[in-house]
Amino acid sequence: MRASPEDPCYTPAISAGKIGVAMICASLASLVWICSGVFSAGPILSLDLTEGWTGKTSGAWRMRVDHRDLLAMRHPWEPSQEGAFASYRAEVSVPEDWQGPVSLSFYCSDDYHTDTWHPDGSWLTAEGFIRHRYKRVLVNQQVVWNEDVSDPVAKGVSPRYRVALPVKPGDTFLLTLLAYDGVSSTTALAEDFYQSANDELKREADPNAANFMTHVYWGDVTLIDGDVELVPGKRLSESKVLAVHNNRWPLPPFGEPWPGRVARLDVSAPAGVPAPGFPLQCGVPLHAGKAPDLDKVRLQTPEGQAIPSQKAVLGEWPDGSVRWALFDLPMTSRQKVVDLAFQKDYGSFQEKVRVKSPEPDVTRVDAGRLSFAAEAGRGLRDVCLRRKILVKAVDLVLCRGDDQIPATTDGVSVVVDGPFRCTLELVGRFDTMEKTVGSYHLYCSAYAGLPYLKFWVRLFNSTGEDLPVSGLRLEFDLPAVPEELSVPSGSVQSVFRLVQQDEKTRLLGVTPVDAASPAYLAWADGVIAVRDFRELYPKLMAASGTKLVVDLVAGGRAPVVFTPGEAKSHEVWLALGDVDAAQFAATVERPPILQNAAYFCATGVLGPARVHEGVPVLDEAMMNGFGDKQWEDFGQRFGVRDFPDSPYYGGLPEWSNNYYERMLNLWSEWFLSGDRRWYDLAFDVSRHIMDVAIVHSDVPGHDWLGAMHGPGKNHVSGPWNPNLRVAGLALYEKLTGDPEARDAVLGVADFCVQTDAGVDGGSVRQQAGPFDAVWSAFTETGDVAYLEDGAGRVESVWRAMDRRRGVWPDEHGSRVYRGNVPWMVAQIGRPLYLWYRATGDVSAAQALVGLAESIICENTDWDHPGVVSGYSHNPHFKVSAGYDLLITPIIFAAYELTEDRFYLDAAMAQWDRWIAEKALDSPLNCYWNTPWLVWYLKEYGVLKAEGEDSASAMKADTPTETAASQ
Repeated sequence: MRASPEDPCYTPAISAGKIGVAMICASLASLVWICSGVFSAGPILSLDLTEGWTGKTSGAWRMRVDHRDLLAMRHPWEPSQEGAFASYRAEVSVPEDWQGPVSLSFYCSDDYHTDTWHPDGSWLTAEGFIRHRYKRVLVNQQVVWNEDVSDPVAKGVSPRYRVALPVKPGDTFLLTLLAYDGVSSTTALAEDFYQSANDELKREADPNAANFMTHVYWGDVTLIDGDVELVPGKRLSESKVLAVHNNRWPLPPFGEPWPGRVARLDVSAPAGVPAPGFPLQCGVPLHAGKAPDLDKVRLQTPEGQAIPSQKAVLGEWPDGSVRWALFDLPMTSRQKVVDLAFQKDYGSFQEKVRVKSPEPDVTRVDAGRLSFAAEAGRGLRDVCLRRKILVKAVDLVLCRGDDQIPATTDGVSVVVDGPFRCTLELVGRFDTMEKTVGSYHLYCSAYAGLPYLKFWVRLFNSTGEDLPVSGLRLEFDLPAVPEELSVPSGSVQSVFRLVQQDEKTRLLGVTPVDAASPAYLAWADGVIAVRDFRELYPKLMAASGTKLVVDLVAGGRAPVVFTPGEAKSHEVWLALGDVDAAQFAATVERPPILQNAAYFCATGVLGPARVHEGVPVLDEAMMNGFGDKQWEDFGQRFGVRDFPDSPYYGGLPEWSNNYYERMLNLWSEWFLSGDRRWYDLAFDVSRHIMDVAIVHSDVPGHDWLGAMHGPGKNHVSGPWNPNLRVAGLALYEKLTGDPEARDAVLGVADFCVQTDAGVDGGSVRQQAGPFDAVWSAFTETGDVAYLEDGAGRVESVWRAMDRRRGVWPDEHGSRVYRGNVPWMVAQIGRPLYLWYRATGDVSAAQALVGLAESIICENTDWDHPGVVSGYSHNPHFKVSAGYDLLITPIIFAAYELTEDRFYLDAAMAQWDRWIAEKALDSPLNCYWNTPWLVWYLKEYGVLKAEGEDSASAMKADTPTETAASQ
């Protein structure tokens, strides 16, 4: 097949004086550095695509050689013209001393394909053009290789070809790389197909139906003598990553020096503190190596006086030093700040909790002012204030219709035995005559010198079938009929019912009262307060005779159905004696914690992170645009099974179930801002996901134990790999000391390991979620099983990528375009980066850099640096900066890992574009890389003053290594 002089692809032969050719001749034993950065043995002639070639285009075609030493031929998303082309030519001379036969080896791929299309009637689009556009190699004017661009685009394949050439040693010939439109896309051929996103839209009515985008990539063009086999070419960036790694490794742990010998922590108590004080329980991160054990860290007043605190290690750095310390201590309204000091702790409590077992199966706890007993079979009893019994028993009862099933306590154990806080765990079940209908964990905490008990009740549906719950009653049996009963709306009679029907309706009897005030039930001797009474409706408080009742799932005739494997947590507090009921309930809703955003970021527990104060647009948008929002403003729903979750796309009964990593999103913003409101939001969503989304017991017919339900109906659709991210839940456990969160974190990771979730999965996000979970578990435990599994996941990443391009070819919304989906690529960028930092696995860093490089080269507008098609390569989607906060850190990371200024320039351009567009999405959606981004912005001096661009704002000492031109 030849091109004629009348063919627009034809140009006459060009003399050697006008074109230079990169020629390297070697003996059979020689090693030659080819343009892709790979050595090969034997007689070869490697053609440098940046020198000695003449390019010519017609129609809408454009060309360039990009940063990967790949020649890119681009046809935009518009109709093609018959005879339009992109041609790249060089005159080549075959060495005279070769033996022959002579062949040509080259890499060639494109992002258009038609092999996976089938008329499925889905929302996916498809414009199939077959026998319209070709990739060709010509020798002189003879076609020696020809492929339709509609050929398969396979994952994990770097397409390389070897073609015998009709030339002999000593010949000089004209070599042409060609993309050619033989038939315009406005002409429909017999094999063409079309599928609109709109089922009613016909091809002839769609103005985009003839648009035909294609990117063709050529590289590693090499002339070969005989049967020499070439080593496949790689990107030069891989060798740069290795060089930087060898120069830097081992890397220090994450974290930045903290000025001074102490870190001042604010006591955040937005609702105040009752007069007797209130217990603070909060995790605090520590720098690596700072505290070899808890005896070397303490809390103190600003004047340096030690503050007694109970401490526990919740996490360690790889060197064994304390990473997370859980502090328990009493707080008063006078305490506004405390100092965290790395000095020997000599503070001690004058009054301490004492635990005794005076008889078998009985545990007695004496916290000074308050004491109680717990007994297997009977539960909690004899709650005393100064030795006087004010509550005879605390009973848990499950109601199914008219049946009231009392809890059976199988065992009592002391899970925390400290000088200030003692926590007992009661484990039991609910039995009918026929079967067990549910199980529970009840944690009860008492505090030295304080008149409080904290109850944390967790109901499990471990039955393998739906569990309809009409009520879950926590009954406080008093020695006598209580007097002076009151609720937030005022005094009540000795028999009353206060019901939270929904988030907007609270009834006292039949009278509407304030639906949003913190809920309590007070009497002459004490107060019962329920956290999230409004949000976790239906709830009920009632009095009848000597009993005060809190119904935590007051479904009544409309029972709440808990599905197999589901759990639900409830928090109830009891205060005895003279306590301000309203203040106590408000503090239960928003208890005191310790915080300092700058210090927490500097410890490195979040990876690279700095506060976003001083970051243009971002700080203002988050503090002003989102800071006052409540769950209602975010479109989240309330209810005992649903709070706080939102309908998934398409509306109810579909639920989001951690779409997209809401836990880490919200914790990240709290780290970045220090605004307590984000802590409260993160706390709520973490507890909900831990209970409802994670599968806690066997689900009949499914191997889902430990997994997390994906978006779908009734919170119980099967596990969806992209949602299996638990870094946010791990933070929740460290910050709150939740006694069951760690098992939930490891349970998700174990599910991923046991089922190979995501390994060689579909889209990039399918692999990203489980990989992130395995990284979280490895960081938590150092277990070799997670190490081995994570290493296998890095290999799985490479099996999905076209290594030569660095691209992860995915379909997204279209059956015929396959390339990077940058916002999904960014999802795996995080575990790849953290895995490399944790293990030194260079291949993880190389994969990340490859993905970043391909985003810059393939998903970024050629004429507008920084304008990334972040949502998709698919031209049907609008170009938006909405996901730039997720994507830009991946580009910055590539600069960190290569020291190649090419990546830094691209990241700065993308940041400038985001500032201009102000495309801030909801912080519930893919916000988790933002701390990483802010760290880079400040570390590399990217932040700019008014009227200044990022390039001129760079630090003077920023590395300036220049890469090959894009």
